[in-house]
Amino acid sequence: MYDVEDNLFLLAGPVDLHPRVQRAMAQPAHAHRSPEFTEVNRELFELLQDVYQTDDPVLCLSGSGTSAMDAAVGSLVDGSDMVVVLDNGKFGNRMAKLAHRYAGEVTHLEQAWGQPFDLATVDQAMHGADALLFTHNESSAAFTHPIEDLADIAEGHDALVIADCITSLGGIDVPVDELGLDACVSGSQKCLGAPAGLSFVSLSERAREQLHEHPSYYIDLPQYLDRWQDHQTPWTPATHLHLATREALRIVLEEGLEERFERVHRVAEATRTGAQALGLDLLAEPEHRSDTLTAVEVPDGIEGEELLGALKQEGIVIAGGQRHMSGEIFRVGHMGQVDVREIVAFYANLEGVLRDLGSKVEHGAAAQAIHDELGR
Repeated sequence: MYDVEDNLFLLAGPVDLHPRVQRAMAQPAHAHRSPEFTEVNRELFELLQDVYQTDDPVLCLSGSGTSAMDAAVGSLVDGSDMVVVLDNGKFGNRMAKLAHRYAGEVTHLEQAWGQPFDLATVDQAMHGADALLFTHNESSAAFTHPIEDLADIAEGHDALVIADCITSLGGIDVPVDELGLDACVSGSQKCLGAPAGLSFVSLSERAREQLHEHPSYYIDLPQYLDRWQDHQTPWTPATHLHLATREALRIVLEEGLEERFERVHRVAEATRTGAQALGLDLLAEPEHRSDTLTAVEVPDGIEGEELLGALKQEGIVIAGGQRHMSGEIFRVGHMGQVDVREIVAFYANLEGVLRDLGSKVEHGAAAQAIHDELGR
C-alpha cells in the first residue's frame, strides 16, 4: 500500500528532501527585509554562484523553473531579435514557445523527442542570429545536449546563449563561466535537492548589458538585478524556501561538486545497466543519455499506467512519459540524494511487478548486473 510519507521517491523532480532541508523549513517566520534575512540571502546567493561555477550574479525568483525561463527570454530577447531554438522534447518546445512570444524572428529547429541535432545544421541556422536557446537536459526524453559544442557555435556567431539547465545544474557539470553561458536557468526542486518553488538565472556581463524591461512586471530581471547587489529580492520572497535551498546548497558543496557529479554518473550507470539486464530498451542513444534520469521503453504487452500503478502500490514512485510518450516510456529520476542502493531496491520491486504483469524477467538479474558493472 502506498504511503505518502514512506516511499521510494524517484521522480525526475521534485526530489526527496534531506532531513536537514526539511528541518530548515520548520524555522519560525522571518522578516524578509530584516538584517537577519538579508544575511540568509547573502549566503544563498553566494552558494548559488559556487554551484553555478560563476562570478556573475545569480538571481533568485519565487516561482517554478518556467518563471525563470520566461524571465530570461523576455528580458533578453525582443521584437528586433532573430533567435534559433532547439526543440526535441517537452521543455525544448516550451523554450520555443517563449522564443515565438518575444523574438521578432525565430528559426525553430525540431527533432523527434530524444533525437540529437546535427551540429552543422545548427551552425548554419545561427548565421545572423542574436541568440541560441535550448534545454540542456531534456527530462521528457532523458536526453542531454552537447552544451559545450552548442555554446561554441553561439560564440562563433557572437550570439547570446540562453540555456535551460533545470534538470542538469547540480547533477551534471555545467561550468557556466567556462562555457560562456549568458543566461543559465535552474530550479530548486531538481538536482539541487530543495523543495519546489524557487528558480534561478545567472547573467553574464554581456547579458547584463543587453538586459531590458520585461513586459511582465513580476519577472522583470532588471529589478531583480538591482536588488541582488543588496542581497535582496524586489518582491516578498518565499522565505522558507530560501532557508531550505540554502541548506540544500550547503549539502551540495559539502559533498563537493566533482564528487557529486561522479556519484550521479555512477547511479546513472547503475540505472541503465539494471534496465538492460532486464531486456528493457532505453530511449536515448548512449552518447546523449542523461545522468540525472533515465527513460525506459515500456515492454510490449504491458500498459504503462498499469506498471506505474503497480509500482506505486509497492511504495515506488517514478514518472511516466509525457504527451505523446505517455504509456510508451517510464522515467526514473536519480538526481539529488539518490544513490545506488535506491536503484537496486527499485529494480528488485520492478522485477516482481513485471513478472506479475506477464513479462519474463530473471530474478535478481538487475542487481547482479549492477554489482558486476560497478565492481569492475
